[in-house]
Amino acid sequence: MKSRLVQIGLALCAVAVSLPVSAAQRTFVASTGNDANPCSLTLPCRGFAAAIAAVASGGEVITLDSAGYGAFTVAKSVSVVAPAGVYAGITVFSGAGITVTPSPDDVVVLRGLTLVSQYVGYGPPTEGIHFDGAGQLLVDGVRIEQMKTFGIGVIGVGAAVIRDCALYRNQIGISTPGNGAPTDISVENTTIADSIEIAIALGGARVTIDNVRLINQAGSSALGIYAMANAIAPPVELNISNSVIRGFLQGLTIDKYPAAQSSTAIVGSEITLNATAIAANGGATVALQGNRLTHNMTVFVAGPGSTIFTGGNNYVARFTTLQAGPGTYAPPSGSY
Repeated sequence: MKSRLVQIGLALCAVAVSLPVSAAQRTFVASTGNDANPCSLTLPCRGFAAAIAAVASGGEVITLDSAGYGAFTVAKSVSVVAPAGVYAGITVFSGAGITVTPSPDDVVVLRGLTLVSQYVGYGPPTEGIHFDGAGQLLVDGVRIEQMKTFGIGVIGVGAAVIRDCALYRNQIGISTPGNGAPTDISVENTTIADSIEIAIALGGARVTIDNVRLINQAGSSALGIYAMANAIAPPVELNISNSVIRGFLQGLTIDKYPAAQSSTAIVGSEITLNATAIAANGGATVALQGNRLTHNMTVFVAGPGSTIFTGGNNYVARFTTLQAGPGTYAPPSGSY
């Protein structure tokens, strides 16, 4: 009888060992954590990478206190969250601080994080967030500073929402090269300031910019929004509303290759203190409604075959040159 009980006990142990251990719905990181821990509330991990590995798809990684938590890659649905009042820092020494590579059905949320490049002056290429996938990315309340390439680089074919963020002193604030299928990008209630080269650089993408502040010091050699449409990439569809573009060499520049497609609309925005406010080249078209364009040296530049449409209700004042270039201005004069 005793032998039989032992056999049953061993069999039950074998079954227990063979059962899969389900991943946690929430994992935690803390300054006092250890990556050998199970990443639970009472035994948190030290870094984001370990906590992401331990969390279930669709789960959350929660930051318990202020500290640096290290770079990480995420390839599944997950939310990485620093609650209000908690500083969750990621120092980027080279490459990307966060790499996001989701599958088509995945949703990744990055909330309340701070990413800073180690190098103030010259240094190796660094990128805040690198999104290369087919899923969805929400970047919410994230601060990114001093990256030597991009603050946020979107090269996948998914959809990205950038909301309530602050990007300072990056070489390029937000970039999408437009080398694949259309990318959907929405930038909302975000500040991009003191960009070294370009605040927002766009290839083939559908982009909505609303209540965004692009601000450089007057006299800057950087570009505010630069969009390039080429024939091998998807069309550039750019809609800008309720935003500020200030202090750039060119506030908004749309370049288009022959056979490429682009459309740009600007509504209710302020474009000020730029060397050139709006430039359209290569047959591009730009339409404006209800904007304020003031203190720009040159207001409109339309290259050959390009058209700048003004709806008659834009306020244009304090400029040196109103129109430059052989393109079309509609209406041609007197009403903007």
